This record gives sequence, structure tokens and C-alpha cells, in this order.
Amino acid sequence: MKKNLNSTKSEVVTITSIGSNLFVGTYKDGVFLTTDNGDSWIKRDTGLSNTGIRTIVSNGNNLFVGTYGGGLFVSTDYGNNWLPKNTGLSNLMVLSLTIDNNFIFSGTSGDIFLSTDNGNNWEIINSGLPPGWMNTLLLSKSYVFIGSNKGVFRSKLIDFGITAVTEKKLSNDEFNIFPN
Repeated sequence: MKKNLNSTKSEVVTITSIGSNLFVGTYKDGVFLTTDNGDSWIKRDTGLSNTGIRTIVSNGNNLFVGTYGGGLFVSTDYGNNWLPKNTGLSNLMVLSLTIDNNFIFSGTSGDIFLSTDNGNNWEIINSGLPPGWMNTLLLSKSYVFIGSNKGVFRSKLIDFGITAVTEKKLSNDEFNIFPN
């Protein structure tokens, strides 16, 4: 069996990749990187004022993490350094993120936010949503889907000035599940 992150006693809650680099966010121990398919792990949390990670996503070579009370952070150097991106983000308990190009949707413990400039500025877009925990988000064709503790909701992207999203396809060799 492959070595894993359990040796650090970290509870992994989210995972993403950039090329062959795999990143995991943990419940209270920050972000870890493996460049060798999980044989070894490197802690990557310089600049994170809150290491309670709820979500991690990648967009090109940029990584975005949502934290449990510290807001959103971005890294442009594979997690070596993190900078806060919370201008206009009035709720800093970021539970979910989804990205297409420069458009980022953020689900928090009560609100949905949209950034149209790669996370530099945020606006609240709660119209029609009941208050609740916005646990998961998905962009699909011309909709954003929101999974919350109140149910599943959808909104047309055109309502936010987004005409369509890029459909992402995975090749068969992008994932290996262990143990085999």
C-alpha cells in the first residue's frame, strides 16, 4: 500500500491537482503537496492565517483555498506562499468554491459570492436563496448549482453576465485509485 498523509494525523477534506502535483486541504492542518503520487508530503501553508481548510481548487497554475473562518487565499507558486483575497467577502467561512476562467463562485456559511476578476473583489449574489450553509457548488453548461443544507438550487449564469462555462473533460489516465 502507498504511504499516505495519515502519518501526520491530518483529516483530508478536499483535494485538487495542477499537472502531476497533488494538493490536499486538511480540516485543521493546512495544505499539503505531493509530487511523487503520495510517497511523500510537504506542508504548504506560508501566509495562511487560518489552516482550517474547507475547499481547494485550481485554475491554471493558481490554487485557491477556502478556510473555516479566515476567508479565501490564493497561491500562484504551487502553495509556497498564500495571499488573502477577501475584498467584499463579508462572510469568511468559505465552504465551497468553483471556478471557470476569471469567474469564481464562493459558498459560505450563509451566502453565495461571485468574483469576476480572479478573486480580487467579491459581490454577494444571494437573490432567491434561503439562508443556509452553501456546502458545494458546480458550474455546468449555463448554470451554477448550489448544494446547501436547505436543498439544491440553480441559477442561470447569464444572470451574472457569464454566457457559458468551459466543459472540463478528464482523460482515463488522470486518476489512479489505491489500493488496486
